[in-house]
Amino acid sequence: MSAAADACFARCFEILKGRRSKTGRAWREGSTRDRRLLLALSGRAGLNALTAVDMDWEELPEPVRAQIVAGLRRFKRWADEVCPE
Repeated sequence: MSAAADACFARCFEILKGRRSKTGRAWREGSTRDRRLLLALSGRAGLNALTAVDMDWEELPEPVRAQIVAGLRRFKRWADEVCPE
């Protein structure tokens, strides 16, 4: 395979694994408290969140990452409605 194809596959893999995700960046840069909030918004709290809070974004199962993103979107819609610009 050519170097260009290898680079293209590497970029695709980064996207698929969430390394370029804004939510993934927030997860990596956030504190444990921030991660707990993200997990709570996703519907995962309490015992379900204990192991996930210490995981890297890439280690989280895809359904959990998708739930976190969906929870943030729900919160944003609600916040936009409650606090109009």
